[in-house]
Amino acid sequence: MPLIKFGNKQETVSNSLLQWDSSYSVGITEIDQQHQMLISMITELNNSVAQANGRESQEKILNGLTSYSKEHFATEERLFDRYAYPWSVTHKAEHAAFTQKVTQFVQDYKAGKTGINNQILAYLSDWLKNHIISKDKTYSYFFAMKGVK
Repeated sequence: MPLIKFGNKQETVSNSLLQWDSSYSVGITEIDQQHQMLISMITELNNSVAQANGRESQEKILNGLTSYSKEHFATEERLFDRYAYPWSVTHKAEHAAFTQKVTQFVQDYKAGKTGINNQILAYLSDWLKNHIISKDKTYSYFFAMKGVK
């Protein structure tokens, strides 16, 4: 694994954080495709860091990830509203907290206050994985009963 230097310390950057498999499927094609794209973007960011592609390349990926996350959350939230998903308030709050944290990180990154390190990459990967498994999977049955595929 490549070593990346951040300030005065070096870190080994993982070659793979998260990979899509059927266990992440929520049974809604559009959302599954969006989850696959988010996983792909996190992997792309990880690879960019591992290959030391530079701040401009990484900032472009971060901007895309931030924008696409918001688009994905809006897709889910439209379904919540349309079908009166009973746990939408809590779920939307998690989306908002993630968006706020990532937006702050991107601002700090652009200002040169922080770099992309294993902690950031692990946060993105772990948050998405845990969110899909513990939160998104809970709406699978609800939306299936409503005929959403």
